[in-house]
Amino acid sequence: MNELGGTDRWPFFDIAGRIAPSVRTNPDLAARLERYIEENVGGISTEDALRAILRWATLRDVHKGQLPYPNDPFEPLLVMYERGGEVVADEARFFNFGHRSVRLKPWPQHLSPDPVVSLDPATLDALDREES
Repeated sequence: MNELGGTDRWPFFDIAGRIAPSVRTNPDLAARLERYIEENVGGISTEDALRAILRWATLRDVHKGQLPYPNDPFEPLLVMYERGGEVVADEARFFNFGHRSVRLKPWPQHLSPDPVVSLDPATLDALDREES
C-alpha cells in the first residue's frame, strides 16, 4: 500500500489507478455505475469506493491473474455493500458499521493473519441478527 501512495485514503482509494492508470473501465459499465450511484448512494466515500471497485475489477479482468495482489482488496467492502450495509466515517475517526465501530488508523495497524470476522454468509447472517 505504501508503494501505491494511497495510505492516507485507505480503504477508499483507487488501487487500480495507481497500478495501471492507463487501464480504463468499459464506458457502458462506468455509466451504469454512475446512474446507480446517482439513484441509490449517499456518501462520497461510498461513491469513491464503488468506482475504485469497478476499476479494480477491470484491471483484474485485463491482467487475468497477473496482479501483485492475489486477494481482492475490496472484497470485505463489496460483501458489506451487497448485503445492504454502509460505512460511515465520523468526526472521531471511526468507521461505523451498524452497531460496531472500527478505529480509522493506518492500514498496517489493521493487518492480521486472522480475519476479524469471517465473510461467510452464515456468520454475517448471525451478526445481522445480533444487530436487529
